[in-house]
Amino acid sequence: MHPKNFQVLTVVLQYSLLAFILYFLFRTIQVIQQDISQRNYEKHYSSHAGNISQTKSRQSVLKILERGQFAPGIAAIPIQEEISIGRGPENNVVIPEAVVSHEHACISRRKQEYWLTDLSSTNGTYYNGMLLSGDVLLKHQDIIKVGSTTFRFEE
Repeated sequence: MHPKNFQVLTVVLQYSLLAFILYFLFRTIQVIQQDISQRNYEKHYSSHAGNISQTKSRQSVLKILERGQFAPGIAAIPIQEEISIGRGPENNVVIPEAVVSHEHACISRRKQEYWLTDLSSTNGTYYNGMLLSGDVLLKHQDIIKVGSTTFRFEE
């Protein structure tokens, strides 16, 4: 091998190694961020999570059926007047997945009824297996899917 070619190969390998290290650090930081947001979420809901029977008799909840990347240890989320669902940390329900929009969907109470609204999310909100468009009135046992997380609405 010619010495000039060897030098070029050495430089290419050095830059490749540097790119690999930077990619590894980037992915590590992403995992750490997801873990931190998940822990913050668990801390936020620790007083509400767990036993659904502890909630008021007329309080509606979202029961977690399929967790995806949603916080472990949370069995149900009580719904007051409104809850927001999305990837952003300011949401009431944070799902740290790339397919979940920053502000994905919300559930709001109007005249003793709960309505599900998709907030123009990129990948959509699924209601009873169908892609949601607009608002829909939630009924007992309705299924809501956001990203890889599936909830059941219970009154």
